[in-house]
Amino acid sequence: MATAVSDNPLLAEDLGRVAEAGYDTELLLAGDQVGVVVRDVPLPEGRWSQESTDVMLMTTVLYPQSAMDMFWTPPDLRLASGDEPTASNLEVHFERPWRRFSWHRNSEWRPGRDDLLSHFEFALARLNDGR
Repeated sequence: MATAVSDNPLLAEDLGRVAEAGYDTELLLAGDQVGVVVRDVPLPEGRWSQESTDVMLMTTVLYPQSAMDMFWTPPDLRLASGDEPTASNLEVHFERPWRRFSWHRNSEWRPGRDDLLSHFEFALARLNDGR
């Protein structure tokens, strides 16, 4: 797994920026797929079934040329009401179950403008929406 970072200095730099923002990360690798799990992300009070969750962002070994889209959480994350979040489905990636949030950008991914941290902020905006 370290190879995915050591072979990709931009990914390593962006993982460092996520760490500077105060988050621990875990890197998952399966073939060309790379999963970045941001650990223990605080959630807005009263909107979700938990106070925090892990958030997985997926890319490939070609990052940042490969566009990032959507995000995933552990499958037990639900709305505070117990309902499933809007536009979410259960999937398996990296031999683990995840809840996929089908949440898409309104603009095309552009390396140099878009990166791991901006995609994480994009996921946070959806989680802060809480629906």
